[in-house]
Amino acid sequence: MSPAVSPAVAAVRAWVRALPPATAFWIADIPPALRVAASEVSAAFDGDWPVACRVAGDFCWRTSREDVPARIDMGRWADSLAIGYAGAGAGFAGYSALHRLGWTTQIPARARIATVLGAPQLDLAGVRYATPSENLRRRELTWAETTLLEAILHARLIEPHPSYGFDPDPRPGDQATWAAALAQVVSGETLRRLGPGGAIRFDALEDVAAGEAGADVENLQVRLRDIAALIGTRI
Repeated sequence: MSPAVSPAVAAVRAWVRALPPATAFWIADIPPALRVAASEVSAAFDGDWPVACRVAGDFCWRTSREDVPARIDMGRWADSLAIGYAGAGAGFAGYSALHRLGWTTQIPARARIATVLGAPQLDLAGVRYATPSENLRRRELTWAETTLLEAILHARLIEPHPSYGFDPDPRPGDQATWAAALAQVVSGETLRRLGPGGAIRFDALEDVAAGEAGADVENLQVRLRDIAALIGTRI
């Protein structure tokens, strides 16, 4: 039998339990009316309560499965935790972005996370961070928008390009060509992989793309428009 808890602790736990499974959140996200005292909030995450745990400081994790304690469950979701902790403008980077969208068959050994300059980083097994972007406009983007931007920026990894020495006809199982990537968009696979919260604001992305130092901005914006033309009416 679980030990009795105060009504205040029970209220905090009820709020956390109502969150969608596999949700990262901050203590500050808990409604003020429930945060009657810091000690009560802390007590809600003490002991062996399996539904949620503190990851670092006031950053917490709500387990994806209530039969798996949050402290154990969080290890399977290191990429989501890293993105949630880094905050605005964070998302998947490089091959991780391509794989997340279904544009490559390559499976990164560790999730690569894109952040914006100055964003906090969690030291997590299975995660590595790309060099933080100096484009502060990225802070306006959701994780899904950052992931799409990163995937297009790294399209050279998935399409034949003379300067990279790729075979013009990739073998089955190799990375998809750009045309095949667009086919994933048309099929709906890319949106499915982005999941809930994966809506894309292409106008915001075009504005952010203009600030990408060292990128072929015109080509980047053209490709964004290509994708917008395919799925813009479905988001």
